Amino acid sequence: MPKPKISKTAPVIARNRYARMGEKSLPLERIFSPIPAKPIFQDWHGVSNSDSAISPASGEFPGRIEFFSSGGRQRKVCYLVDCSGSMQGIFTQVREKLKESIAALQPDQYFYVIFFGDGKLYEIGDGRLLRATPSAKAAANDFVDSIRPAGRTNAAAALERVVQIQDGKGISPSLVYFLTDGFELTGEDTAAFPQRIANLLEKSAPEMKINAIAFLPQADDRKMLEIIARQSGGEFICIGGK
Repeated sequence: MPKPKISKTAPVIARNRYARMGEKSLPLERIFSPIPAKPIFQDWHGVSNSDSAISPASGEFPGRIEFFSSGGRQRKVCYLVDCSGSMQGIFTQVREKLKESIAALQPDQYFYVIFFGDGKLYEIGDGRLLRATPSAKAAANDFVDSIRPAGRTNAAAALERVVQIQDGKGISPSLVYFLTDGFELTGEDTAAFPQRIANLLEKSAPEMKINAIAFLPQADDRKMLEIIARQSGGEFICIGGK
């Protein structure tokens, strides 16, 4: 079911440094195929960071890593995924696509996973980027399989958290895959939300790009996700929408 709407989004002025936004629109049938159900939701207490040695380079990586046709070549990535109750009908497929993307990471890349829903955040680790070793990716698969959608969306808390994720040298992920089907905001929050995220990135993670991936979004939600992507120099992809 779509997120409840309270008011329309007010326009937001983007900063001058924003790169031109890429935009794609993909039908659901091109993305999903039937996949068996996975285990039910449970809390996750994280994994050890013993594999998380820090790479001397944090720039682009030769190989392109994709998540729902959204891609990038950044060495350090974070997956920020909606697990609220409205994701129920598509979450099994989202989970499988996420595991496929993590499996494609190379050993000298770094990653992190945050799910947001039910008023909580569920993280793979303790706030430090994980090196994409076989053991870290296996632990990530178990973590992803443990998540079950429930409750309300808390996207603001998730975006505030993602800028705190760092490697051992204090460097944030250079690319965030931000996947959601919409927001649950008051009228005042809706008007100010994209600019709030722009200010957050400017202060805490100015080099971070956000690739926004929207599932069947309502018009206001789509507009906010487009702005968030453009503000950071990322791309916007709409799945199942027009």
